Amino acid sequence: MKKIIFIFLLCFTHLTWASLFQKIEDSIDKYHPTILEELEKVEASQNEVTQSIGSFDAKIIGESIQRVDGFYDGDMSQVRIEKGFQFLNSKFYLAHKRSDGSFPSYEGDYKTLDRGENTVGVIFSLLRNNQIDKKREQLGQSQENLKQSRLNLRQIKYLLKMLAQNILMEFQAEVRKLQVYEVLLENSQDRLKAIESKVKQGALARIYLQENEQYILKRKSFVLKTKNKIFKLSQKLSLYYRDESANPIFLDVKDVTDQLQTKVDIPNINLERDITNSYENSIELEILDSKLNQLQLKYQIGENELKPQLDLKIESSKNAGEGDESLVDTENKIMVSVEIPIERNFGKGIRNSSMAKIRGLQFKKKFLKQKISTSLREIENKLQTDSELIRNYEREATISKKLEQAEMKKFQQGVSDFFVVNMREQNTAQAQISVIEAKFDLFQTSQFYRALLAGISTL
Repeated sequence: MKKIIFIFLLCFTHLTWASLFQKIEDSIDKYHPTILEELEKVEASQNEVTQSIGSFDAKIIGESIQRVDGFYDGDMSQVRIEKGFQFLNSKFYLAHKRSDGSFPSYEGDYKTLDRGENTVGVIFSLLRNNQIDKKREQLGQSQENLKQSRLNLRQIKYLLKMLAQNILMEFQAEVRKLQVYEVLLENSQDRLKAIESKVKQGALARIYLQENEQYILKRKSFVLKTKNKIFKLSQKLSLYYRDESANPIFLDVKDVTDQLQTKVDIPNINLERDITNSYENSIELEILDSKLNQLQLKYQIGENELKPQLDLKIESSKNAGEGDESLVDTENKIMVSVEIPIERNFGKGIRNSSMAKIRGLQFKKKFLKQKISTSLREIENKLQTDSELIRNYEREATISKKLEQAEMKKFQQGVSDFFVVNMREQNTAQAQISVIEAKFDLFQTSQFYRALLAGISTL
């Protein structure tokens, strides 16, 4: 595979490219509304995870029975502490119950000795809800949502910075074009006095004055249109470039016309390696994997609903104090509860729906990989084309400048036509503009390639 290692030079600001863009990057991180919005989404997702973990929070439950009339006068109070765990959908509890008075036989469980009854117990799910249940599914879903929020934040940060960098590069390219058009306009304006003198002397027809005015007006239009574009780009850039008070900063032409030439490095391409790295780094593929994990959780819930419910409860209680002798001993219990679904439509529906969605996302993931590899190949080819175009345009600009200078000498010697001189100037300017535009295209193409390598496939 051919390696493209060309370095091209572009003119930039008296603030170095690195320092200016670092300021813009910092501004985007701190003040850009889209970033701030995404940060709030990340915080919201974090709190949703906390909320889901809260499903397993310990809690205190109180219960009290006070009889106001009737044959029996028994009163009962109970305090219970419960704590849920993810392991086997288990729940551990401690309780203290105390009662006084007489109770009917069907409320025999309320009876305690005078110092009350202490109970400890644990509940396990042995089949349904053993590996997953609604609470654990919700926790898993919220954790994947948090992961997706962070990935979206990372992707949006990269895209905004890349967009700002492209606007800044286009701004500077337009400033370079403005310099070309201003030189072109100055040439026509400087020539005006010489033409007026020759017309007065009768050496040139008056029509040449009108022709030169036509060139002046046309070149003024180029200057005005370019200034307008620079103004628009300055406005666009201010959406990303802000001061410490978050107020927009508007870049001016003088900010980029003083010094610096900076290098635009073309990526060192190894296509097969780069395709593999793009797959590994792809944020969109990571998001799809996260969504697949969420669907897997739904699928597991469907499978879970098809199982019988078999819960095991182990409890030990002991009464203390004086009272009914039948309550003195420690009581140990093992209890089992069973629920068997006869019709299984609910679980099947969740399971089969989730599996269909999983297959759909897998197709989407496969297509995204194909799209990434195709994009890299297209951009690799465009990088080579842009590089060759720049060499052509630079050679054309060099030749055009030589022809313009030669034509000007001939014109000054009176052996060339005014129309040909203008045509030579126009050709030189157009070749210079083509170089500037081709370098900007090359910069953008390089940025797109680097973005894919960094895992940004949403371009």
